[in-house]
Amino acid sequence: MDNCMVSIIIPFYNSDSTIRQALQSVLCQRLKGNLNGTGCENDCTAEVIIVDASDSFSEKMISGIYNPYGYSVRCIGGGVNMDAGEARNLGVKYSTGKYIAFLDADDWWEKDKLSAQLSIFAKNENNKDLKIVFTARRLCDENGRKTKKVIAAPKKVGFKELCHSNYISCSSVVMRRETAEEFPMKSGDIHEDYLCWLMMFRDSGYAVGINRPLLNYRSYRSSRSGKKIGSALMTYRTYKAAGFSLTRRLGCMMNYAFNGLRKYL
Repeated sequence: MDNCMVSIIIPFYNSDSTIRQALQSVLCQRLKGNLNGTGCENDCTAEVIIVDASDSFSEKMISGIYNPYGYSVRCIGGGVNMDAGEARNLGVKYSTGKYIAFLDADDWWEKDKLSAQLSIFAKNENNKDLKIVFTARRLCDENGRKTKKVIAAPKKVGFKELCHSNYISCSSVVMRRETAEEFPMKSGDIHEDYLCWLMMFRDSGYAVGINRPLLNYRSYRSSRSGKKIGSALMTYRTYKAAGFSLTRRLGCMMNYAFNGLRKYL
């Protein structure tokens, strides 16, 4: 796609009730041409790639949706039971944008999210150590009602900080396409996004956080209690997949438990 600034990849898995809100929040993102460092004031285009991982997506779910900037929207079949990491990798494979953004189908963005992130990349055009720009997130209930709880975004996150906690929410991330291609997400009973960030920053590089809740993150009751233990086990396996020694894994898990408790208090 000519002049495509950013490809937004949305994995879809039986997300019938939330996909419209997620997609609408993307289509209302205005991208000015000067964000790519050219100085051009014409609007840039974006593309949305919905990756159907449940073989249940229908165009009727998004028919008539408001698309003020005429962004391209297409759905590609990912195959039944494809996990989120695989779906994101497939979306990257078919993307054409200079940048990649990820959004889960049950989350949604504030309207100036992408322009704020791309402005930072424009100011760091030749800084290859800057791998990711992410944002703070507001917690919402499962019905989409916003709460007062905001998970802050640190100004800068590198490998050392990531070993303490996963500060980077996948639905808030923007990165260069070549970065996404170099560090595809792995599958397995792990936090595939967290492992991706750890591998990405292991040797060098960092992420910049925008401490504004430009992501609205839907939190489900079923994930607040029993699933916390499962999430902790997945985190441990994530550290193991990253090649951490047993001693380091245990140390990281202590930090994970402390920061996880503090995060949601």
